[in-house]
Amino acid sequence: MSQEIFSSVYFLWFAYFVAGGFALSGLDDLFFDLVYLGWRIKRLFNSNRIRNFTVHMLEPHAECPVAIFVPCWKESQVIGKMVRLALNSIKYTNYIIVLGIYPNDKPTLKTARRLARQYPNKVKISINTKPGPTTKADNLNAMLAHLDSVEGRGKEHAIVVLHDSEDIIHPYSLRVYNYLICKLGKDMVQIPVLPLTVPVWEWVHWTYADEFAENHLRQLVTRERLGSFVPSAGVGTAYRRASLKLLEQHHQRVFNPESLVEDYHSAIELHHRGHGTIFATLRTDDGDPVATRSIFPRQFKTAVRQKTRWITGIALQSWKHHGWKGRASTKYCLFKDRKQLITGSLNFFGYIILVPFFIMPVFFGVNPIPHIPPVLWTLFLFDTFLFFLRVLLRMSAVVHFYDIGPALLVPIRYVIANFINFFATVRALWFFFVKSKNQPLKWDKTAHEFPKKAMLG
Repeated sequence: MSQEIFSSVYFLWFAYFVAGGFALSGLDDLFFDLVYLGWRIKRLFNSNRIRNFTVHMLEPHAECPVAIFVPCWKESQVIGKMVRLALNSIKYTNYIIVLGIYPNDKPTLKTARRLARQYPNKVKISINTKPGPTTKADNLNAMLAHLDSVEGRGKEHAIVVLHDSEDIIHPYSLRVYNYLICKLGKDMVQIPVLPLTVPVWEWVHWTYADEFAENHLRQLVTRERLGSFVPSAGVGTAYRRASLKLLEQHHQRVFNPESLVEDYHSAIELHHRGHGTIFATLRTDDGDPVATRSIFPRQFKTAVRQKTRWITGIALQSWKHHGWKGRASTKYCLFKDRKQLITGSLNFFGYIILVPFFIMPVFFGVNPIPHIPPVLWTLFLFDTFLFFLRVLLRMSAVVHFYDIGPALLVPIRYVIANFINFFATVRALWFFFVKSKNQPLKWDKTAHEFPKKAMLG
């Protein structure tokens, strides 16, 4: 009787739905992989005509004034360390750091004022007119208004850079922004974001490293090649100041205070208005990638909470605010960003289907394979191939940015990441359709951590 589960109409419909969904999503990912591969092959055959820039080649260019924005809410434990490391390491002179503080966050305000007294020419404070937390977008908009009020005639900062209070800013990142924005005329520049190296048993933190490595090695490059928008990661993002002012004129604000991912929304709005966005991957002469680094959540619960915010903003709020506007490549990338609403559940359902395949042979002595219809079995095999290909490609990305040791554990972390994404997807749907209807939107940030010994590698 136990083998009858595999011939059950309910099991078959469920299995076809999940396996078919896996196949379609896997083919979508495979298409991106092939576009990236084509780009790499083209560069290989044209290597003699391609000039590989390193950051040291950018040093001779005149420095445009840069304002680094660091919005803060309850960051008294990390903001001092972050600012001091930045001031001591950044290889650029014409910049200021603006700290966006709420008036009811006394500990952070006290720390910020101490930093401003210690570094009066470099550290500025923007105190929000509203008690916190509002949204991060509201804080950023207040910081822009403050910047307008303190700038003198002819002293406007040409570039605005976004960072969080736990970020390690790469010493040469401002030179990259300066060249691409002030020299080449780009409107938004995103550099890679790489979680810091931690012990391998920090499984949850490493799932971020896996995903960011894959996205920032291949995915964002491919989006750019397709002519779609390059999404902002919220940190390590630089904007041309003039472009932000155009957004303000068009929308009566720069960053959308009704969004949990105001950075992502700003990239879409810039793209729709024809502004050039770019993903920049440069290295120093010793091979170090110019990237923003930080500590990401270490606990399962904290990761679910953070990714809930990301999925809500990227997949649901952007759908509500922007719909499916844009050229075909833009709509396609919007689909990729929003398909998490389906794939987040499919991955979990896939594990449910796997359970009988392990239980039946062990407890009932039943080989399930002969009872699976040939078409469904073919789908299973195809999905298995796509899964192993995805894991191998993710491992290669981790090797590229980290090392072979962390890459070997990617298969285990892949499963952990799937469970995190599933629970985050469920919470995002609940938040968007139920909870957010009954309360105002607030900055639901996670607690930040700054490494005791900050290192770039």
